[in-house]
Amino acid sequence: GGRYRPFSIASFAIEYQFFGQNPHISHFFNILFYALSCVLLFILLSKIFAQYTKTHWYNSIPFIATLLFVAHPIHTEVVANIKSRDEIFSLLFSLACLWAVLEHLESGKILYWILSPLFFIIALLSKEIAVVFIIIIPATLYFFGSQSFKKIASEMIPLLLVFIAFMYLRNSMIAKTNTDIKYVQDIMNYSFADMNMAQKWATIVYCLGLYLKLLFIPHPLTWDYYPYHIQIMEWTNGLVILSLAVYLFMTYLFIKGLKSKSILSYCILVFIVPLGLTANILFPVGAFMCERFVYVSSIGFVTLIAWFFAEYLNKIK
Repeated sequence: GGRYRPFSIASFAIEYQFFGQNPHISHFFNILFYALSCVLLFILLSKIFAQYTKTHWYNSIPFIATLLFVAHPIHTEVVANIKSRDEIFSLLFSLACLWAVLEHLESGKILYWILSPLFFIIALLSKEIAVVFIIIIPATLYFFGSQSFKKIASEMIPLLLVFIAFMYLRNSMIAKTNTDIKYVQDIMNYSFADMNMAQKWATIVYCLGLYLKLLFIPHPLTWDYYPYHIQIMEWTNGLVILSLAVYLFMTYLFIKGLKSKSILSYCILVFIVPLGLTANILFPVGAFMCERFVYVSSIGFVTLIAWFFAEYLNKIK
């Protein structure tokens, strides 16, 4: 399927060498790496939202956002599915890359300048979704830092070079392994095979709305959204129109808050950009949707909810 994710596969190989085929060990490591991701998320949010942190840690944006991220049921698939270690690794090392960038800007130490591209290449080799941090990292510096565009660009150059190197490596490996593979546009390989163009885009828009619904009300959850768990949608369906209206409104709010560097605008960006890669908008991903596909985007969601509650709780105390 054009996928090149050797880092997580290598971790399974090492694990197998020491422990054999033991699912308990695999689940343990998934939980451990997920926990590390959550700790790193809290550290990052504490740095980013330092100026917004109030006296009490328990009603601060970093704590509430991290708590929501840790406990959100939509992450069940990522943690419980051993295969989804690629998702966990990709986010873990992407967050580590952002941390290294922030540390380099703060201290100027060359160690962090070396670590940021190192973490980024590991994230990319875990899963391609890490590429969205090419946008998220400079956006974070823009929204919460005082650096000039020139300074932000200089921080991104090593990461862009790493991305180019990764794409070259990925395309080289895929060209070798896919030489004899013939792709067939049947429903098992292309979820929209039996749809016309209008139905395809109506279904995509409906799934975007369903992601939001599951983030607010995570029930029912399932690991299988392949055809036809979600039925073919038409533009006459009111839920499709509602989903489109919500996302258009979110886009308006993002643009409106861009110049003023609003937290709302930043959270919308962090939510929408990763989802743009996994929602069949730019290219087909092999399924209508999956809960693991919103793993990175959920950071934008929980941060926005935390911002609302932190501001609300501090006003009524």
